[in-house]
Amino acid sequence: MSRPSPSAPSIPRLIAQLSSADASVVAGAVQLAALGRPPALRPGTRPAQYARRSPRLPPPVRRGRPQPPQAVARRHDRPAADRSPDRAAGGSRGGIVGGTAHFPAAARAPAQHAAQPEGPAPAPAAAGAAKTHRDRQMLLAKCWFFFGGASGAVLFPYVPLYLDSRGLAPSQIGLVSALRPWIAAPAAVAASSAADARAAHGPLLLGGLAASAALRAGLPLAAAPGQLVAALLAAEGFSFFGVLGDATVLSNLPKDQEEGGGGPTYGDQRVWASVGWGVAGVAGGAAIRKWGLAAAPFWGFGALSVLLALTGAAMRYDYSSGRDGDESLQQDDGGGGGGEGQPLLARAAGGGADAAAAEAGAGAGGSGGGMRSLLLRPDVAVFLFEATMLGFGMGVCQGFEFLYLRQLGGGEALMGLCLLAMTVAEVPAFALQGPLLRRVPVATVIDGALLTLALRTALYAAVLPVLGPWAILPMELLHGITFAAAWGACTVHAAAVAPPALAASFQGVMQAAWLGLGTGLGGLAGGVLFERSGGPGLFSVTAGIMAASAAAAAAARAATKARRGGGDGSPPL
Repeated sequence: MSRPSPSAPSIPRLIAQLSSADASVVAGAVQLAALGRPPALRPGTRPAQYARRSPRLPPPVRRGRPQPPQAVARRHDRPAADRSPDRAAGGSRGGIVGGTAHFPAAARAPAQHAAQPEGPAPAPAAAGAAKTHRDRQMLLAKCWFFFGGASGAVLFPYVPLYLDSRGLAPSQIGLVSALRPWIAAPAAVAASSAADARAAHGPLLLGGLAASAALRAGLPLAAAPGQLVAALLAAEGFSFFGVLGDATVLSNLPKDQEEGGGGPTYGDQRVWASVGWGVAGVAGGAAIRKWGLAAAPFWGFGALSVLLALTGAAMRYDYSSGRDGDESLQQDDGGGGGGEGQPLLARAAGGGADAAAAEAGAGAGGSGGGMRSLLLRPDVAVFLFEATMLGFGMGVCQGFEFLYLRQLGGGEALMGLCLLAMTVAEVPAFALQGPLLRRVPVATVIDGALLTLALRTALYAAVLPVLGPWAILPMELLHGITFAAAWGACTVHAAAVAPPALAASFQGVMQAAWLGLGTGLGGLAGGVLFERSGGPGLFSVTAGIMAASAAAAAAARAATKARRGGGDGSPPL
């Protein structure tokens, strides 16, 4: 078939092919024919049909795999000029975009057919789907923390009492209390690093949870104290699921929750662990009085662990939520704000940071060099030191508080009420975490927690022997500061200071410092001091250590500030 000449187009045939009598469409077809181009596809015509009538039309674009909602939203959020170069250039070409005919600008008359959209805009739908997914993940996060807190409340506070009932001495209980976190800490770091490297957060979380829950629930089956201790320590090797649960929840939170923005925060989710802890703590104390220490904690823990596993199986780690590595490691240039995303010493010392230092922290991405650079930063070192000392103080309280109450004549009912009082204090502390960290620097929150922990343990030592064990209940309200406020600040700060490739890994490092090194040292030293000096001596020494730790951290920040402004030629930290 001979190709029609531009000087002699087949105008009647083109007009006959058009089913619409709209003057603007006809005018556009006439001009296209005069230019020697095939008529553009009118709206509603299938590309395959038109291809058979006009061999010069390019074949229809084959649609590939559907793009993720984030990519679709980003594409449609761009200006129209960026998405359609032909139209941005003045519409010099016609064609099909999104199944709709587009004529050149000169051929379009001011009619309603001339301004056809480029296709359906899925941005609202994608945003709605993303919001639905986030809301579902936030609901699962609340359930995760609730069942996790409840399962821990019915078992963990009573482990020292159970070991004591099986014939272990206080020094042996302290040694076991030290070994438990020292086994759990390296396992948490290794598992979180593997999860980051292989994108295997979900499988590792469920595997660790299943193994740990089975070993802990089966502790009464151990015939001898040696078997009991072995099973307890083996369970700690699989307790890394807690770190992965925190990392999964943080991955689904909006980025600006670390920068003082709106939206759900980590504290909004973590508060449900306190609720579960308080509810199950009271119920666990009553169950122990009825069914005994050898049965009630373990049956309750097993049942709640099943619910926790079902929740964990439905949770999803958001791999598209990574922050920019450089941005997450940059120090504050403004000097002294209180946002969560600013590293600790940078805010407390009020200084800026050198860009090269930030690049050194993020440059290696997920490699060992990146983690080493991060750990060698002075602000991170002080942060981990304070997390360790908070773990030390909490390890002493968790390991020997109930043994101390038993020495003073307290029973399981009082212990259950202690757990309830802790929950009453934790709930507002976690719920108000976002507003708190938007107004108060992280360094101030952590220093305040150390000093409050010194006050709490000093009251244990001085007041309880005089007023009796029931006087501990108002003292337990300080737990909202010594644990809830401090833990929330440390967790969010760890998420803010680490580059995306090290998000779960550094979360594991922080929790290893608190729950591993610090809690282990507290259990080991606490066992020795409790056996030699009793409860008052143990908690008096702990109060002094907490006060000294807060002073040491403040001195380190002051030294860092002096180095920045001292003119020694060294780059700012």
